[in-house]
Amino acid sequence: SLPLAIDLGAGCGLTTIALIMTGFKVIATDKECSIDILNENLSNFKSSLNDFLSMTPDQDTEQNICRSYLHRIAANASQDEPELIDVVNVDWTHLDESKINISNSLLHQGHLYPDVIVCSDCLYASSSAEALVATLENLCGPNTILYVCNQLRSVLDEFLSYTRQSPNY
Repeated sequence: SLPLAIDLGAGCGLTTIALIMTGFKVIATDKECSIDILNENLSNFKSSLNDFLSMTPDQDTEQNICRSYLHRIAANASQDEPELIDVVNVDWTHLDESKINISNSLLHQGHLYPDVIVCSDCLYASSSAEALVATLENLCGPNTILYVCNQLRSVLDEFLSYTRQSPNY
């Protein structure tokens, strides 16, 4: 079975797609206002992927290597397993509701904790830094790998300060 990643603040879905292309099942999360565009982009990706996989292979070796890799990913996500992508409404400032939404998705995927959490360029406002740390504290298991990538903004300093105060980090 494929490892599971959570893409916190998935936005348009580019990080989610990259995670899928590297062999993860993904729970893509964002606020309600971003869910429609996220679903649309991920639907277009799945459609394009299916179209690519159904094409007749030609003599292009690189294309055949890519096709073979993508078929292996698709085969690892067997019919008995949930979808490769699950989109979940998560607002860090509503921790209880978000925790329920993600917990339901984790259980649906057959996991208690994700293998990886990616949070890419999600910190814009100071008010979200502490809420993000609380969300991460609820999501991370003992073996979860966490990647936080963010443009240098003052809110990143606040986030790092909150993580240093947390007993879990």
